[in-house]
Amino acid sequence: MQELEDLINPEGRANVRNLISDRPGRSFDSRGRGRHAMDPKVDAVREHAERFAKQVADRVEQGRKEGAFDELVLAAAPEFLGMLRQYLSDTTLRQVRATVDKNLVLMDEPEIRARLP
Repeated sequence: MQELEDLINPEGRANVRNLISDRPGRSFDSRGRGRHAMDPKVDAVREHAERFAKQVADRVEQGRKEGAFDELVLAAAPEFLGMLRQYLSDTTLRQVRATVDKNLVLMDEPEIRARLP
């Protein structure tokens, strides 16, 4: 195993309030005179995670094309791992030798090695 690069997503740990710049819109009730806040159509945290998954996938694709690796082990939290797989090409997915559906971000190298196949 060799670490080639760090990709950092500061928004990944941000509070939802910090990700959304505007207050939710307001709407009238369908009956009566009441008003209420409207829920956002897209979850801001998920939107940022999707964007980061795309960024990671683009970088992995670039690395594959440049011959940076022969085999790949993907390790990420289960939901993010699913997002990442959506953005990887079939060619790159064929180079994936194993997946670990666990967030290893806060672990040091020996701890990570112990959890990889």
